[in-house]
Amino acid sequence: MNVAIRTDATPQIGTGHVMRCLTLADVLSTKGVAVSFLCCELPLHLEELITSKGHKFMRMDAARDDAEETRMLLKSLPVVDWLVVDHYGLDAGWETAVRPAVKGIVVIDDLANRSHDCDVLLDSTFGEDGCRYRGLIPATCRKLFGATYVLLRPQFAEARKRRLLSPNDGELVAHVFFGGSDLRGYTSRFAQALASRLPHLRQEIAVGALYPDTDGLGRLQREFPGRIVWQREVDDMAAHMSRCSVALGAPGIATWERACLGLPSAYLATHHNQRPILQALEKRGLCRFLGDADLITDDAFIDGVREFLADTRGLAGMREIGLSAIDGNGAERVAHSLLGTE
Repeated sequence: MNVAIRTDATPQIGTGHVMRCLTLADVLSTKGVAVSFLCCELPLHLEELITSKGHKFMRMDAARDDAEETRMLLKSLPVVDWLVVDHYGLDAGWETAVRPAVKGIVVIDDLANRSHDCDVLLDSTFGEDGCRYRGLIPATCRKLFGATYVLLRPQFAEARKRRLLSPNDGELVAHVFFGGSDLRGYTSRFAQALASRLPHLRQEIAVGALYPDTDGLGRLQREFPGRIVWQREVDDMAAHMSRCSVALGAPGIATWERACLGLPSAYLATHHNQRPILQALEKRGLCRFLGDADLITDDAFIDGVREFLADTRGLAGMREIGLSAIDGNGAERVAHSLLGTE
C-alpha cells in the first residue's frame, strides 16, 4: 500500500500538523506501507526528520497552483491508496480537484469550518461526536471521531504506563511549552513571570528548533538556578513531560500528549481559532483556559495560574479525565482503519 500526505509547517500554523502526520506515517511504515510527504512550506529540520525516518519527501513549487502541483507529484508515485490531507487552508474544492489521482482521501481536521470531499474524516478532539460536521462531509464518509483516535507517538503509551505505576506526586514542576515554533517568544515572557512571582514552582521548558530567544532562556536559567531548566528540540517529549506535575502553555498536539499522561494543564490561546476549542475543553473538565496570550497581562496570567494550582480537586479531576479519555494508541487505531484490519 502507498500513502501520500499533504501538509505544511509555518510559523503561523506551527509544526503540529506535520508532527501528527509523521506519527501516523511511522505507524503505517511498521506495517509495510510506503509513505510520501508533499509539502509546500516546511523548515529544513523537519524535512530532514521526515527523511531520517525512511519516508519520501517531495517539496512543492509554491508558485504553482496547489491542486495542480499536488496532482502532478501524485502521478509520479506508484498508485496512491490514501491521500492524507492535514491542512487548514485546503477544502472540498481542492480535494475534488486531486481526487482523480488517488484511490481515497483522508482529511484530518478539528475546526469544522469548511466542507470536505473525503472518504474518511479524522477529528480526534475530545468529545467530538460529528455534529459540527453535518452538511460539511459526504454522507458516505467514514467518521473517526473522538480522543480514541488521537495521533500520539508510541512513547506516550509507554510513558503513561510508567507514570501510572510511579506518579509524580512530589515537587511542583510545570512543563512549559508553547508549541514547536513560538516565534513571538511567549515562552520567555511567561517563564519570567512564573519564576518572578511563583518561587515554589520549578519549570521544565521545551522549545522548538526555530525558537528565537534562547539567549533569554539562558539568562533566566542563570537568574533562577535550579528552578528553570530548558531544552531545545526535545527528542523524547513523553519522558520530558513525565518529570512534571502540571503543564502550562499553548494547545496543539501537546494538549493530548499531556492528557495521555494525566498532566493537569492550563492554556493560553496563541491563535484565535484555539479559543472555542479551549473553551469547550474547559467545560468538559480537561483543562483550564487562562485567556489570549497576546491580550493577557502578566498579573492576570499569574492570578490564573495561582487559581489553577490551588484547585486541588480540579487538578485531580483533569488528571482522571485525561487518563480515561486518551490511552496513547490512537495512531494504531487509525492505521488499522485505513488498512482495513480493525
